[in-house]
Amino acid sequence: MNNKIIEIKNLSFSYQNDKEKNILDNITADFSKEHITAIVGKNASGKSTLCFNIIGLLKPSRGEVYFNGERIIYKKNYLNNIRKKIGFVMQSPDTQIFCSHVKQEIAFSLANLNLDKDEIDTKTGKALEMLEIAHLKNHPAHYLSYGEKKCVAIASVIAMDHELLILDEPTEFLDSHRKDLVLNILNDLKKKGTSIIISTNNLDLANKYSDRLVSIDKAKV
Repeated sequence: MNNKIIEIKNLSFSYQNDKEKNILDNITADFSKEHITAIVGKNASGKSTLCFNIIGLLKPSRGEVYFNGERIIYKKNYLNNIRKKIGFVMQSPDTQIFCSHVKQEIAFSLANLNLDKDEIDTKTGKALEMLEIAHLKNHPAHYLSYGEKKCVAIASVIAMDHELLILDEPTEFLDSHRKDLVLNILNDLKKKGTSIIISTNNLDLANKYSDRLVSIDKAKV
């Protein structure tokens, strides 16, 4: 039985306008099921780029990514299906939030799964309570503080009950209470069987909350 949720084999990535410079260079790494794995490294080391390659927002220049032993195909229909199983929280909530109100934002992806209204309301309400933002449910999303927006973005992904969660700098913009809240939620989700990857330059956070570290330096693991 394969206990790896993600396997990366000989992955390289460079942007089209600078093919001579690899942002990621021959990366090979794996991520275990029901673990929290932290991708760590300095700013601009390639952490986010690796996450984008896993989720399919970027396509590797070379190499392969496997999800549950199946090679990810970088085509629209395939990626749309795989994203029902893999949730992604971006570093900046402004790049992720696009609905006008908080509750609408969290319910949007659930509605695209063709769930009935009662189930959508239940899952939305649970996510709001988990992130302690139920009092904001009718607020305009774009008028919230950055920390509140971050919680909305996380809640919208957690509500989907994904098999794998990938979070880019999950505690950025959060105060100390919300940081502890989010990290405790992730730990609880892990215990319930969710696999989690976090990208961070905070080594103290990674050491405290992750089961394993994957360190990127100078485009290599």
